Parts: sequence; C-alpha cells; structure tokens
Amino acid sequence: MCQYFDIPVKPVDCAAADKHLVTFRWYILCQSPRGVGTSRHCSVEHARAVSALFGSSRTEGACPACANPPTTVVIKYVNG
Repeated sequence: MCQYFDIPVKPVDCAAADKHLVTFRWYILCQSPRGVGTSRHCSVEHARAVSALFGSSRTEGACPACANPPTTVVIKYVNG
C-alpha cells in the first residue's frame, strides 16, 4: 500500500490576483502498487494519507495552475 502526504503551497510566481493554492502530493512508493492503471502509485482505494508538517506555504517557481488550468494537484514521487 502506497502512502502519500500533501503539501499545500502558493507559488510566488503565480499571476493570479488571489494566489492559487496548489497541492503537491508526494507518494512514498511501495514495492507492489495495487490498482495502478497508468500511474506509478497505488490507486486512491489502496493508498493511505500520512501526516506531515512543513513550514511556509509559499514556494519558489512557476505556478502549475496558471500554466495548465485547472491544475490543483501535482503528483511527485519519493522512494520509501
């Protein structure tokens, strides 16, 4: 079962008047993902959210929501 943690951020280079809130979802990949389809991680039914505490909600770089609307979640991977 894959685990994931969400990091909600507001990109500093966002062009929107009220900065977009984009969630970076980091998956901790498991050895045998279930229900993967076209993804590299378990489907929602087979994944589990874990708590994570981070500092600022601001992040450097371009805004994925401005570049590719209506993006609100960006998937990232980390090996567990």
